Amino acid sequence: MRWIFFLLISAAPASVWAGDWFGALVDSKCYAELDNNRNPNDTSSSVDRDRAYEIRYCTPSQKTKRFGLVQRDGENLLLDAAGNAKAIGLIRQSPPKTVEMVRVTGKEADGILNVGSITVDQGR
Repeated sequence: MRWIFFLLISAAPASVWAGDWFGALVDSKCYAELDNNRNPNDTSSSVDRDRAYEIRYCTPSQKTKRFGLVQRDGENLLLDAAGNAKAIGLIRQSPPKTVEMVRVTGKEADGILNVGSITVDQGR
């Protein structure tokens, strides 16, 4: 009986589970443009990238409307509409040009975070 339960849980899609994500809040349009701006003949696309520079370059401003969360492994997850609204509130409370490391709680589906909460994460 236990193995049936295990099979059912392991077969469920990962997007069903809520979780926490940690990373840098970025302007998603800017970050996508940098991500797509590479030599088409380059076979080592992630080796030569300076993610710290890209995150600083794409620091959100007061005018940013769409946000992304860049995790330590470089994966960029987009925020849903509710998450974008919450991120705007967070950015308005921050000093200009500040790279915000945040903790996002919610569900992930197909690279988009359905945000429950977003907070500044000072400890990471």
